[in-house]
Amino acid sequence: MSQTIHFYAGLHRSGGTVLASILSQNPYVYVTSNTALRDVLVSANKAWSEAPTVISHPMPEQLANMNKAIVESMWKHRKEPIIIDRNRDWAHNISESSKWFGKDIKVIASIRDIPGIMASWATLYKNDHPHCSQSVIDRFLFHMWSDHTKPYVDSFIKMKREAGDRVLFFSYDDIVSKPWDHFTQIEDFLDLPRFRYDLENIQGEFQDSNIIPGGFKDLHKIRPKYEKVSVPPEQALGPKLYKKFSDLDEKFKSELYHGNY
Repeated sequence: MSQTIHFYAGLHRSGGTVLASILSQNPYVYVTSNTALRDVLVSANKAWSEAPTVISHPMPEQLANMNKAIVESMWKHRKEPIIIDRNRDWAHNISESSKWFGKDIKVIASIRDIPGIMASWATLYKNDHPHCSQSVIDRFLFHMWSDHTKPYVDSFIKMKREAGDRVLFFSYDDIVSKPWDHFTQIEDFLDLPRFRYDLENIQGEFQDSNIIPGGFKDLHKIRPKYEKVSVPPEQALGPKLYKKFSDLDEKFKSELYHGNY
């Protein structure tokens, strides 16, 4: 059975795990946990291009065959005809990714306002370190911004430049407030069969391991009901950091939606 593979890339703390669990309720669709498909393709292409025999006598057909075999075998054990491979690194170089698949690929990408992302990090940190000082929390947030959030914010802008309308962006807040509008939009964009999702009884088939060094026990906890329960960013961050991250968010949205590069 041939499978259609699409891709999901989401900013940190933008609802990726719960969205994957919801879309996977559709019996024709499997949304993966964060997977190694892209990492395997990167490594295999690097190994092929650096092999002495390839350098002396390159045969591009080999590379195309190898990539096709990797892609077709990765999810062969799944019965679903539609796979949505989930890895936020797809955003880093979508042009290169399209070459691996031999076609233009489609990506759905969840985003969230930067103050909301950073407030979520702050809440997780406070829950795990209830007696820490505000200066410690501030240092942690600057680290999370520079090392984990900003690189993907930049890569999403790059993905928009490269892929244009082959990427469907949707915001965390919008999909929480109007879920059915956005599920229909995703289904139309990826040609998924219609399905009536149960938003009152969300069951995660998987719980991603925590790959953030020194991370948190509830980083990927899924609630059974789809709703927003986060602390307001102004409260979690304080006025100074809220203003800083709001300014960064305004710049990000301008570049992403209006092409003001």
